[in-house]
Amino acid sequence: MRHPRLGGLGAAALLLLILAVVALVARPPLPVSEARYLSVPWEMWLAGDWLVPRMNGQPYPDKPPVVFWATLLGWSVAGVNETWARLVAPLFGVGCLAMVGWLARLLWPEVPGARTLAPLLLVAAPLFLLFATVAFFDVPLAFFVLSGMVGTVLAWRGRPWAGFALVGVALGLGILTKGPVALLHILPVVILAPLWAGRGTVRWPTWYAGALGALGIGAAIALAWALPAAERGGDAYGAAILWGQTGGRMAQSFAHAQPWWWYVPWLPLLVYPWGWWPPLWRAAREAGGALRADPGLRLCAVWLVVPFIGFSLISGKQPHYMVPMLPALGLIAARLAVETAPPRRWDPVPALLPLGAAALLGLTVAVIGVPAGLVSDRSAAIVSSLSALGPGILALGLAVIASLRWRTREQGLPRLVGIIAVAYVAVHAGFAADLRARFDLAPAARYMAEVQARGRPFAHPSGYEGQFQFAGRLTRPIVEVDEPALDAWAAEHPDGVVISYPRAIDRLPVAPDALYPYRGRWLAVWPAEALAAHGFTALKGE
Repeated sequence: MRHPRLGGLGAAALLLLILAVVALVARPPLPVSEARYLSVPWEMWLAGDWLVPRMNGQPYPDKPPVVFWATLLGWSVAGVNETWARLVAPLFGVGCLAMVGWLARLLWPEVPGARTLAPLLLVAAPLFLLFATVAFFDVPLAFFVLSGMVGTVLAWRGRPWAGFALVGVALGLGILTKGPVALLHILPVVILAPLWAGRGTVRWPTWYAGALGALGIGAAIALAWALPAAERGGDAYGAAILWGQTGGRMAQSFAHAQPWWWYVPWLPLLVYPWGWWPPLWRAAREAGGALRADPGLRLCAVWLVVPFIGFSLISGKQPHYMVPMLPALGLIAARLAVETAPPRRWDPVPALLPLGAAALLGLTVAVIGVPAGLVSDRSAAIVSSLSALGPGILALGLAVIASLRWRTREQGLPRLVGIIAVAYVAVHAGFAADLRARFDLAPAARYMAEVQARGRPFAHPSGYEGQFQFAGRLTRPIVEVDEPALDAWAAEHPDGVVISYPRAIDRLPVAPDALYPYRGRWLAVWPAEALAAHGFTALKGE
């Protein structure tokens, strides 16, 4: 097989950037989380303070600053704009592709095909692809986890100074990306090196001295931000960033609490599409002991198993917490792929089956509609929006690509990557109109900016998450008031404005000043006199 050195990386990076542009065009920043993560750097920009992240005028302890810094850095060059803020995660994703190719070369220098395939297989992972195109923190964290793995392997390959220095930097910046969870991804591979590195490869006292030094470097980098930020942000903020977030999430999560087995049903998605590709399983079975003796595969196994157990035991759980583990799966698949024989006629079927089923379902809905009472009104609207365009494109792409004869291993996996890309574009195309209609905050946020510009008092029920600050380029915080106190607030501010989120508008006592779709509900803007006349409970449509 011929494996051009940069072919896999270049194709994967180009594909990821194209799909990131598709996401930029097809949908707005999604509330609440993605819109909030754009508002935090906006408020840091307004305050001229790069040290303490802020949300709605208050220190924001939930996330450290590295991703916000990357956004601010781009704005310093190109001015404040949404495009750069939403490209930060995709650019980290490109970095992940480069790092996974480098790591494959370090682990298997005698197998050039692995470093070619690894970036392509990583970009095909639906979870990686999804979170590389939204303004979240998991793909940036994956970049630093990969950097830590590269440093670990460099140290194992005889370059301990450079290797452990890179591990230390990766630990520090990983902590400053998403908190101490970075330790759970990187340190097990370093500490459990005797399980994967083999006998006689390193001097273990020297190894663990280097690991301790790397931990010191990481702690120094993290504390270089955390200590001055805690001092500037106040006692409550300092306690939150130094312990509250991590301790609370590990012990009894204040958000996303789930049972220990919650990740198990997600495993088919986590291993898609590699785990659905029969030649990889045959290669693993046929190679048997030779692969079990491979240090690179054992390293990937530690990288997968220990964090998976750790996340299962931690109370807070979300699917995207698994994203930094996906490169390990991609590396395993890349290493196995070079051992495969030419695929058989029906080998593509398992991986294509979920996509084909989705296309068939969408086309069926497009033809016969959604039977009344089968799903909720909201779900029916979403399914119908997808059926309008997406499945047609998806079916066409599947028909064209799947009709080709996959007679060589060079054809099979790259064409599977192409199918994943077609599906991604099809879903975004199908959902674009619905996403814009339901989730675009810009019209409501612009109205709020106009209200603020006129100097009218503005109140929001408690629990506001900052999602309108960047969308409306708001320059002042929105006042939060507990719902029972909103009626009194309106009496004290007769020229004020209040937000409510009615589920249905047919039960509203009067028409609001403004009404916008919002996440399957409505966002209503009310003058204070409406509260005085009807009370806030009535303005929620209850």
